[in-house]
Amino acid sequence: MGIFDFLKNGNGNDQPKVNVAPGINVSKALAERWNEFEGTRLPYVRIEAKVAADLPLAKSKFGGGVLLPKSIPYPVDSTGLRMFPLAQLNFAEVPPLEGYPSKGWLQFYTSMNDVYGLDFEKPDSQKDFKVLYIEEADENDVHEDTVPDESMFEHSPIIAQHALSFYLQDEYVSINDIRFEKELGNEYFEFIQEFGDHATEVGEDLSDHFSGIGHKIGGYAFFTQADIRYSYAPASDH
Repeated sequence: MGIFDFLKNGNGNDQPKVNVAPGINVSKALAERWNEFEGTRLPYVRIEAKVAADLPLAKSKFGGGVLLPKSIPYPVDSTGLRMFPLAQLNFAEVPPLEGYPSKGWLQFYTSMNDVYGLDFEKPDSQKDFKVLYIEEADENDVHEDTVPDESMFEHSPIIAQHALSFYLQDEYVSINDIRFEKELGNEYFEFIQEFGDHATEVGEDLSDHFSGIGHKIGGYAFFTQADIRYSYAPASDH
């Protein structure tokens, strides 16, 4: 046993892990409050991405050409440059999920600027990014030039076109999501302090199992810094 193992929980005693759900083993301290997390369970669709070439325009993908009817102009940013087709979800390929369509194409386009189209003052302003939902499309009457140039991948968050696979699963509230505080009564750092000597171990449990990281549809969010919705939620919601 090393010194860090001894100091891990402040008292040198690791609690045995308790299985609370398939694939989720947590400390006894957190397991005793598992009912609070159980109530946050949500279905979501996990997305797996794999580099693939020559995908049909209608297929779901990250990067690559999208199915865009000729009646809709190809999105350009505020400087007049074509936006990068970041993602396309063909909902005919996605397992049914409440609140989401069962058909049609959801497309995301982004500017190639330093912040990929984010407007810090008006984050819902779509002048440098674009979200389109196309419910119906005649695949014989679409733009044929939506495949991005190779040079665009050099400046995009995606290194190549990826094919997507979808899997319906459940998950629990993530430590990054604004709903953590709403569901559990405290934001993450305050919540783990409630466990006293076991705060570090509980914090590691939450980071291991409830980060929210991954490609997904629905479920709970992951953020590299903080949930942007905190900046726009009414004070009473904090």
